[in-house]
Amino acid sequence: MVPLSRVLERRAAGEPADRSELAITFDDGYADNFELAAPVLAQHRFPATFFVAAGLIDGTFDHGPARLAALTRGQVAELSREPLFEVGSHGHTHVSLPELDRPTLERELTQSRRTLQDLTGKPVRWVAYPYGSFDETTVRVAESAGYEDGLTVWTRDEGRFRRLRIPISASDRVLGLGLKLGRLYFPLKRLFKR
Repeated sequence: MVPLSRVLERRAAGEPADRSELAITFDDGYADNFELAAPVLAQHRFPATFFVAAGLIDGTFDHGPARLAALTRGQVAELSREPLFEVGSHGHTHVSLPELDRPTLERELTQSRRTLQDLTGKPVRWVAYPYGSFDETTVRVAESAGYEDGLTVWTRDEGRFRRLRIPISASDRVLGLGLKLGRLYFPLKRLFKR
């Protein structure tokens, strides 16, 4: 496992992806990232980046009948103090960015970055687009808001502000996880998206 910064810096330098280097990321900012994942990652010395929806800190995520606790301000600050971990932006209110008008999009990205930087005392270098959704306006606004790169989960890696991550969820089984981490995942994904 390597820090996300290492992967992104190699990609920005035009180096090909090194499949032996994996970066771990978490989206949304659920409290269980701090309570369950962070201790295991720290124990094994695995770096990770936590992409947090800044406007939901100290609140909850509503998923139909389920309400899940969001990270608290103290938890976000503590994650950022761990040298293995980095905090990134997942927007301010976890909305699909391409659906917003330009002024709202600008507020969504700048407010999230500012809130997280004020809370952690560190630069927020990256944004992971909520739902993986972005368009060219989103890319331009993210860059002008001061982010160094942007990440998605649904398209192929098309360069800066269009970096692909492989989504892994609790519903993935061993076979699916093996497929996602193997060399055939992207060719099969492109084939079945046609």
